[in-house]
Amino acid sequence: QPDSPKGPQQPDSPKGPQGQGGQRYSDEDREAAKDVVVAASQVLIECFENGFGKIYENILQGYVPDDYEVGIIFACRDNPNSFDSPEGQGQQPQGQQPQGQQPQGQQPQPDYYSLKVTLNNSSYVIATPSSNTRFGLSESADIILSDFGFNMTGGALKFNHPVSIASDGTRLVVVDRFNNRALIWNTIPSSNTNPDIVLGQKNFTTEMHGDGLDNFNFPGQASLTSDGKLLIADSGNNRILVWNSFPTSFGQKASFAIDVDFAGGVQGTWPWGVWSDGTKIMVTQTVGGQILIWNTFPTSGTIKPDVVIKSSQVGTPRSITSNGTYIMIGDENANGECIGLNGTRSTHIWTSWPTSSRDPDACVDNWVGGVIVDEKIYAIAAGGETLYFWDSLPTTTNDVSIGKILAGPGEGHRWQGGDDGGMAYANGKLFVGEYNRSLISVFDSIPASPDINPDWALGSASPTDFPLLDDSIIQNPAIASNGEMLFISSDFDRSLSVWKNIP
Repeated sequence: QPDSPKGPQQPDSPKGPQGQGGQRYSDEDREAAKDVVVAASQVLIECFENGFGKIYENILQGYVPDDYEVGIIFACRDNPNSFDSPEGQGQQPQGQQPQGQQPQGQQPQPDYYSLKVTLNNSSYVIATPSSNTRFGLSESADIILSDFGFNMTGGALKFNHPVSIASDGTRLVVVDRFNNRALIWNTIPSSNTNPDIVLGQKNFTTEMHGDGLDNFNFPGQASLTSDGKLLIADSGNNRILVWNSFPTSFGQKASFAIDVDFAGGVQGTWPWGVWSDGTKIMVTQTVGGQILIWNTFPTSGTIKPDVVIKSSQVGTPRSITSNGTYIMIGDENANGECIGLNGTRSTHIWTSWPTSSRDPDACVDNWVGGVIVDEKIYAIAAGGETLYFWDSLPTTTNDVSIGKILAGPGEGHRWQGGDDGGMAYANGKLFVGEYNRSLISVFDSIPASPDINPDWALGSASPTDFPLLDDSIIQNPAIASNGEMLFISSDFDRSLSVWKNIP
């Protein structure tokens, strides 16, 4: 892939991410905390590391600590043994709880990182030695391991890395990336029910890619407008598929495709993100590092964009979160002041709709994708284990840092983010894509803080399940053998499968 260059609240009045229970600190407190870090002894540094890892190094470089981090710094200052437990998660600062703190009595689950061995009572035909010493040209496989079968999805509710969710408040669309399809619910589901329609395939069974107007090849983000237009980034085909009216039949062809290579003047652009309100369109050119904007909805696939954003801070732009004015774009290989804490993953923010090429106004120190509801941001980080909430729309990078609300280590649901997943808000519910868990977790009302567990899941009986692992589906495999046994790691769910004989 080009990526290798890489309580309840009223549904109609959602509350923001509040009530996290953590103490709020002033700017003076933050400066005092920074002074403590700068002058810290080795004993204090060890306390900081046990409390929040290597974040203290970022503080030395100018990072402004948030409320949770300030609390840990002050706790270490007052008692350097505050966080000296073996897991590095000792007692919390006296008199406060970190943001997203669980109710007393609910402890982190250390077993998550413990080694667990399961012996399967499996039966299979053992391979016999062959006289073949090499593969033939374009030789077809004889068997398939770790799949439902050649060109088989496993069914309507067997997701394989859902990369995007979109809704117009009435209908729901899930882009099921590795199955090369988009699943549609004509009404917002309230339980784990089958979709009504599939796009990209003629049925719920097949998964192969294609390049027709009724096919996908490694699809990305979807956007559904209030007037019924549907746009889906068809990344592997370097285009955006557009349905001028909402599709009503299985495998329905798109009205036309926007040629993103032509639009951005770069070949093999691998467009990942798309957003539209029915008039304006924004598209990310992942290869080429550009962001394309049409201020009037195009009527064909060869209309040039009105604005092309180029910035030295933008590397490989991905998913788009926007309310039509405020824009957040995740980036796997960003530059700028927000890189470092999570490698080169960052999210660029434009606080107003760009009318010309310009640098972003602010950034987040991770790649996040989500939804804006009533001027509040709800997001999930790529590869992250917590949600990111903001009570208001931050306008500076400092505001981003201070206003960010996270769950603490081991608190609440342990999210399995990955290369995107996104969120959608519909009918009072918040749908969260768990890319590496291959399901959609659902809150029946917007949660008050990131440490609250989801109510149910789409694509599984439980939000804590690993549906693909349950079916022995290995993800992102690395394979090894000693000639007699077969070993295959499954990257996303952190497992190792062993066959005692070659199957």
